[in-house]
Amino acid sequence: MEAGIDLRLFNNRIGADFTIYDRTTTDDIVEASLPTTSAWNDISLNVGKVQNRGVELMLTGTPVTSRTGLNWDVVFNMAYNKNKVVEISDEMDITNISLSEVRTGNGWVYHWKGQPFGMVTGYEMMRNADGQIVYNNVNGFPMQSELKALGCGVPPLNISLTNNFTYKNFSLSLFLDSKWGGVMYAATNAYGTFYGLHKNTVANGVRETGVTVSGVDQNGNAYNNVINAQEYYRNIAFSITDQYVYDADFIKLRQINFGYSVPRTLLGNMPFQSASISFVARNLFLVYSKMDNVDPESNYNTENGQGLENFGVPPTRSYGFSLSVSF
Repeated sequence: MEAGIDLRLFNNRIGADFTIYDRTTTDDIVEASLPTTSAWNDISLNVGKVQNRGVELMLTGTPVTSRTGLNWDVVFNMAYNKNKVVEISDEMDITNISLSEVRTGNGWVYHWKGQPFGMVTGYEMMRNADGQIVYNNVNGFPMQSELKALGCGVPPLNISLTNNFTYKNFSLSLFLDSKWGGVMYAATNAYGTFYGLHKNTVANGVRETGVTVSGVDQNGNAYNNVINAQEYYRNIAFSITDQYVYDADFIKLRQINFGYSVPRTLLGNMPFQSASISFVARNLFLVYSKMDNVDPESNYNTENGQGLENFGVPPTRSYGFSLSVSF
């Protein structure tokens, strides 16, 4: 089901395009991970049923238009998609399926029945009914919880804003892009912690004083101890997944385009009907991000690994000039 409305008001000074949809897909093909003991890396499976419900909105406006040649146009885009894995298999009674695994061995992307598509999955510190952390009284390290979904690796909300300015022969375009509601497991920070390169391994002087732990042990008894920082952080780096799962919301200045159209009178007897030159810069910088050390758009792979990162590099920042002529 899909329905929409398209509005134009005040001689097209204001416009709105609104769409809602409700779609259910069946038998989507996914590459599911297999344990290494199987002698295979993955297997192709059909995900039984996935439901997608969402809205898309585009607003356009011209706040400024003048006889002096100054014009300002704005385009706002928003897309929100709420999806749910309704059923994984028609033939097997399974509630989850692994799609991708990062090299630290404790971060995955799973489909969970009843959850959104592509959930970052891993371990938290085990806690008792009162919320106290459970520690192994043999070594003092926090124990792992059961495997659980830690957040959606696919951001459900995308918002962008484009501002176009023109004044006589000059033009300026600014494009802001953002994504909201997703999380990311940053293996870069897990490795940084393991090798003592992350800032959390020096916070509050723990290298000299040790890490103070307090909670209960596996038998339910009160437990307090001071653990050598190197041993503690080397243990949690590749065992406690949620310590490296971050809110992946971001706003980026995606592109700037500054141009100049050469007046026809300056072209003289040249064989051109028109000519323009512009400066373009892309992927300039992050305006807002909660990610620590890594770019929130980093991907572990181009398949099912959205929400996983492993020594990812940010998109390349580029600058260029373009010359356009017509004959």
